[in-house]
Amino acid sequence: MEPRRPLLRLTLAALAGFACLAPAIADTITLKDGTVIEGRAVIEGETIAVYHRGKKRVFAKSEVASVVTPRQAFQARFKTLDKTLDAKTSLREHLALVSWCAARRLRRETKQVREAILVRWPNHAGTRKALGYVVHKGRWITRAEYMRDLGLVEDGGKQSWITPQDRAAAEARAKAAPKIKEVAALCRKLSRKGADVTGIGKKIAAYSDLAAAPALESALLSESLKVRLFAAGELGRRKAKASQVRLAYVAYKDSKSKARKAALQALKKIGPTKAREVFIRGLRSKSVFESGHAAGALAMFPTRRAIPVLIHRLRESTSGFGVVSMSVVTQRAYIQDFELTSGGNGQQSAEVADPVVGTSTEGISLEVKVIQWYREAVISALHRTTGRTFGGDAARWEAWWKAQEGK
Repeated sequence: MEPRRPLLRLTLAALAGFACLAPAIADTITLKDGTVIEGRAVIEGETIAVYHRGKKRVFAKSEVASVVTPRQAFQARFKTLDKTLDAKTSLREHLALVSWCAARRLRRETKQVREAILVRWPNHAGTRKALGYVVHKGRWITRAEYMRDLGLVEDGGKQSWITPQDRAAAEARAKAAPKIKEVAALCRKLSRKGADVTGIGKKIAAYSDLAAAPALESALLSESLKVRLFAAGELGRRKAKASQVRLAYVAYKDSKSKARKAALQALKKIGPTKAREVFIRGLRSKSVFESGHAAGALAMFPTRRAIPVLIHRLRESTSGFGVVSMSVVTQRAYIQDFELTSGGNGQQSAEVADPVVGTSTEGISLEVKVIQWYREAVISALHRTTGRTFGGDAARWEAWWKAQEGK
């Protein structure tokens, strides 16, 4: 039977509204000859284009009997669910409709069916879990109720659950965020010639740790040595535990010994609970200077976890120390002069100009004795950590450590 025109206009109008939605879901297009097509239907003037698996088919509106969107199909199926008298069969049909909706990514409709299931079958475990319920103290409760029962609260963005203390800390950090820029600006002033270090320091001291510590950590990377020294000292004075990692990197990476010493002194005041792991990573650096400075830091803050790495670095440094030649030069050849050379064939004599080639060398050529400070730093760290005095004998250190493993 030919569908009534108002119904066709209604479905086509609904289709126009859903055509722009993404991701697209399959519509059911029924032609007047009885052909049923699945795909995404889009009205294009007086035609209807159907997209399916990368292919496009175009039909005149006069050829189309009806276009049913997935949501329209859902409403039709949902209304028939309650007509089933057999509870077992009805539950099976409800669950089948849930699967049908989920396959078509109809999230709102999927939830609607699941909520209808709980009205008739309140203890259906699969549906309860799918809707976020959990069993707690012998009863089904929502996830939000469960989290509140654990003493948790929603974070500011309502994306997760955290302790009240963490939420208060997060709110305090957000409140302090605008002040961080003010402290950063004061730190930059320290680099100016003739800056009033005492006055600026007093102003920075008035800020809370939440505002000052992030700015001071950034100041540890300043090009100005004066700023880096101030930042390390101020973090140490504040005993900023959260700044340990940044200070540890400065303590073995900074090119200036004053900055490295200032960072180590700050860590001494704070307590290097997290810095030791950073120093162990520094031991593995390809840079001999960074690795040596990390070993020196571990001599100040020893930890048994560093022992195998220190022994390995000692073994690597056993050879290769002594005298080495270094040459970085540029050589240029040029015509230095001409000499007259006499000759002849016995009947005639001649003098010929013979060019003299000179060589110009520019650059540096050195013979360098490598200082064994690196080995001494590693040995010192091993001695401070273990109390043993095996010196630079890597084999003895390895044998001792092998005997210690597992104790």
